[in-house]
Amino acid sequence: MKLSQVLLLACAALLFGCAAPVSGVYSPPPGTVPAYDTVGDRATLASTRQTLAAKRQRLSEVKLQVEIDALQKEVADLEAQIAALEKRLEQHELARLTPAPTQTTPTYTAPAATHVGPRGGCYVYSKSGKKRYVPC
Repeated sequence: MKLSQVLLLACAALLFGCAAPVSGVYSPPPGTVPAYDTVGDRATLASTRQTLAAKRQRLSEVKLQVEIDALQKEVADLEAQIAALEKRLEQHELARLTPAPTQTTPTYTAPAATHVGPRGGCYVYSKSGKKRYVPC
């Protein structure tokens, strides 16, 4: 800057007053790069990456536990189905091996044309249609 420009700025500041920047808000002059704490930023970055890795590990463990629980439930369901099928098979085998009940035959069977009355008497119908009692 030239001396005349500096004097002009100083006069303008005296005439119009010097305005200080608003507290808490700072913007670097245009064309300059703000300074960063690279050592602190690198430490923060490393710490954040470690936290991320730990949370990803925990997430995978939780997912594995959920899968383990689901598989254990499926195994229990399959074991229950197997037990029910074995029981049904056993019942079918037992029913197949058990003989069917035999029918009792009556002690007396009348000849085909002979009829037995309500009091136990035997009779046949003659050609004329009358009942004829016969010995049983």
